[in-house]
Amino acid sequence: SGRPRLCQFLIELLSKPERYSHLIEWVDEEKGIFKFINSTKVAREWGERRNKPFMKYENFARSLRTYIAKGILTKPRSKLVYRFSNV
Repeated sequence: SGRPRLCQFLIELLSKPERYSHLIEWVDEEKGIFKFINSTKVAREWGERRNKPFMKYENFARSLRTYIAKGILTKPRSKLVYRFSNV
């Protein structure tokens, strides 16, 4: 699909709550709104996926901000809550 890899990764985590609900969860799946429960560990998972096992949350957050700037994600006011724009 045309989604950026990070978005695909987040959707993959969100689609497996039995395995990842301690890291990330849907707030409103229909609207594409999700929340990080443990953003540091999500960043680490992403780093391992990218063969960068020591990825820090700051680097991960930079990617999220890039996606917000490109309109791929939006950032509701709540802390650690994001929304996929094209839902």
